[in-house]
Amino acid sequence: MNTIAKITCPTCESENVTISMHQTRSTIPVPIYKKLARGILVSSTFGLWWLMVPKTREKTRFKNEKIAICQRCGMAWLLA
Repeated sequence: MNTIAKITCPTCESENVTISMHQTRSTIPVPIYKKLARGILVSSTFGLWWLMVPKTREKTRFKNEKIAICQRCGMAWLLA
């Protein structure tokens, strides 16, 4: 017994709604001890550390959210 829920627009009551995934945020987690250690090395070498050693590459985390867009009035809202 598969039933598909109908999504209606809260403003115009239209059922012509498309659902899509959008990237809303991206963060690069860098631990505080790495920032602190890099700052100490830069200040103690009078900025030479900043020129010589490249920053470490951290993995980027993305946050995606499901958004519904009404094709009739153009209203967009987040789906839970």
